[in-house]
Amino acid sequence: MPTLLIHHNGGGGVEQFLKGKLTNHAYQLYKQGEHFILVGPAARAQAFTSFRSLVTRLYLLGITDVLIHHLWGHKLDDVEALLGTLNCPYSIYLHDHYACCPLLFFVTSENRYCGMELDPDSCDQCVSLATGNHMRRITTKPNQSVREWRSEFLSLYKKAESIIAPSQSTRENYLRYFPELTIKVEPHHVANLFPKAKADYSHTDLHVAIIGNVFAHKGEQPLAELLHLTQNKPVRFFSYGKIAPSLQKYKNIIERGSYSQDVLGAYLRNDEIDLVCIPSFCPETFSFTTHESLQLGYPVLCFRLGAQAEAVMKNNAGWTVRPFTGEALFKKVMSLTTDLNQIKIKKEEMSSHFNK
Repeated sequence: MPTLLIHHNGGGGVEQFLKGKLTNHAYQLYKQGEHFILVGPAARAQAFTSFRSLVTRLYLLGITDVLIHHLWGHKLDDVEALLGTLNCPYSIYLHDHYACCPLLFFVTSENRYCGMELDPDSCDQCVSLATGNHMRRITTKPNQSVREWRSEFLSLYKKAESIIAPSQSTRENYLRYFPELTIKVEPHHVANLFPKAKADYSHTDLHVAIIGNVFAHKGEQPLAELLHLTQNKPVRFFSYGKIAPSLQKYKNIIERGSYSQDVLGAYLRNDEIDLVCIPSFCPETFSFTTHESLQLGYPVLCFRLGAQAEAVMKNNAGWTVRPFTGEALFKKVMSLTTDLNQIKIKKEEMSSHFNK
């Protein structure tokens, strides 16, 4: 039975999650500029410049259900019309906080976490200062407010057959903005990765891994502060992924470049990593990098917010800190350098759960 997956084709956690959804009966739909791109089961892509011709094609395919993973670039009016024409049940997956925050990450123009502001008037001011107004990309209203934005998403969500969050913290975050919704939690699947972490290494300095791409909302500013404060300390950082140019000037971070999931464990073992730092200061909805680190047996240091902190605290598998600054990370890192045995004990505690 044909299923339609609507997403943004922007990579990240959405792409990783979708890999398990691409069956022989799945069609993918995303926007590329003004074009609608429809990808069939055989990975054949077809571009539509007319929304009407797209709807006709989907109707003829006999789509029986729709899974909405992201609406970046899609006009909400188009989505409503499409769902009305197909007249089939649809489910919504909450991969980020787009419906709550048009800027996606609760990060202001000053590169600061807003604390998940609820007041739509304050949010309007924040959005007005942002470079590029994301609301205009998916709405037909020229001067839409954040209050109207959330109202349109609520209308779409209330008619969904199900709404799925990948973590309890994401569910709770959405209910702060949309308390009338029913949201169930289904964590993403994470493969059992190998090789697992060693409990102890012979080095005397601290080896910290930074996994994933690090730019503005993913912790560029606090990581820069952390690197600055540890320049003459017994700490070495290893980056697996892309980092912002502002971070490349620091000599105490070694760039290993991009990685694939199947070789990450070997990279971390080769560099004798002690722990992983997730510097993101926005509330992640799942954080594959956090779960991959834990699955490999590495304790995680992160800020006390979002799914990253939820995973660490639930499994007693690392340390969470506040406030959301590089100095807070620095203080915890320095406390660990004074007694590396803390990390060995933490790894041993984790081994019974993750190192199977």
